[in-house]
Amino acid sequence: MDIHDEAEWKIMRETIHKTVGSEGIEVLGKLVPGVHRLIGESEDDETSSTAHINVPHRLNSIETLNRLKFALLSFLRTVSTSSYPIILFLDDLQWADEPSLDLIQSIVSDTKLRHLLLVGAFREEEVDQVSHPLAIMMRNLDKNKAMRP
Repeated sequence: MDIHDEAEWKIMRETIHKTVGSEGIEVLGKLVPGVHRLIGESEDDETSSTAHINVPHRLNSIETLNRLKFALLSFLRTVSTSSYPIILFLDDLQWADEPSLDLIQSIVSDTKLRHLLLVGAFREEEVDQVSHPLAIMMRNLDKNKAMRP
């Protein structure tokens, strides 16, 4: 896909709409600046296919977290291709909360994400290797062979 070709972008946008869905796009749009621009919608556009959906700004329920996880994984599977692999860098993981670490674990463990490299950084001196949630997640990923040093 040539990213400079508007016809190819249109196909990508349609694929994102099909795989992620309007509710998923709205969930991602609340958390990821620029998602609406990427898919060709204005964030403030009342005629947008997602304008009618009311999504809480805070992720405070299991259902909302599951919707976010589904939407993000669907989105990443769609946009990361062999022609356009994605490198996602996350810094300061020592401060990540458990829902965020759960989302990261889902991304790293997803066997359908073949063209995505997730790189994480943290301050080792701030992460207790026994009880810190990041250390526990890393052990789980290592045990399942999902993580490579």
